[in-house]
Amino acid sequence: MGRSVERIDRDISELKLAIAAIADQLYHCYGQYLAALGQSVRQQLILASYYICTQSFPQAFLQLSFSQRQKLQQALLVVAKEAQHHLTQQLDPPGMTPLPPITAPLPVATEPEAFFNPEVAEAAPESADLPSKEIAELPELPQNTTPQPVTDPRELLQWQEHLEQAIAHTLRQVSLEVNRHLQQLEILPPRLPEPLLEMAVKTDAVTETVASPPNILDLTLDAIADLSSDKGDTEEISFLKALPLRIVAVHLRLAEIEFADATVKSWRNHIRSLSAQLSSLEGQYQRKQQERAIAAAEDAWRASWFDANALAENESRG
Repeated sequence: MGRSVERIDRDISELKLAIAAIADQLYHCYGQYLAALGQSVRQQLILASYYICTQSFPQAFLQLSFSQRQKLQQALLVVAKEAQHHLTQQLDPPGMTPLPPITAPLPVATEPEAFFNPEVAEAAPESADLPSKEIAELPELPQNTTPQPVTDPRELLQWQEHLEQAIAHTLRQVSLEVNRHLQQLEILPPRLPEPLLEMAVKTDAVTETVASPPNILDLTLDAIADLSSDKGDTEEISFLKALPLRIVAVHLRLAEIEFADATVKSWRNHIRSLSAQLSSLEGQYQRKQQERAIAAAEDAWRASWFDANALAENESRG
């Protein structure tokens, strides 16, 4: 016979306490991680933009007027600041109302910021009055909500998965927004179809043809399907046919950002360690649940078992 349901329930209660402790530690680690990541993303975004303007397309940048350069730099700083702010707002405690789907646009700061300088970007005054366009956001988290303790490992794993998806989504959308600014001033090819640029930034599996600096996408396409939504746009179609096509763009990659920042990398390592512990607890939890179901079924069988022969013997004796 197996163990009693009561004994198994005590084991499950102990596992739930361990899972709740992991949830608290994960929440703390992600808070520190996102704070460090936000600062690093802000810096890496500016450095990637600096590389595009001065190394990849210096002639295009020099063709801009002084005022245009300042406006571009201010716009990039706005995007960088909003990226930092939004990353730090991603975190909600496990057990709170789940985050809505990732679809709405990011709020954008409108105060003036300091002029662009990749060496002192972190020390620049945080102001700008240039609106940033169409960065997609993750909606603001619900306020004044009391989280419930998380004791189900599946719920905690779902919370972590959604948070990681939100981080990746923010990096993709910030990259696209920076590239739009660069396109508007014709530093990047202005007629490069946005679906193509978006595909390149969103697809991590693309193979780059040359070694590129961190967070820079540099690839050449030898063939491509017609992405034009308007078949009558002969200019865009002719541009697509002008192959091979080189694409250079900002592409923030989480792995490269973590590698370049010791603090971000350290907190990511803590998260990995906790995730491994959670995975082990999740396996134990599922096995205990199965063991409990078996024990409960055995108890139910014994409780309802009816032996007709034994009943007949008892009646004959009576």
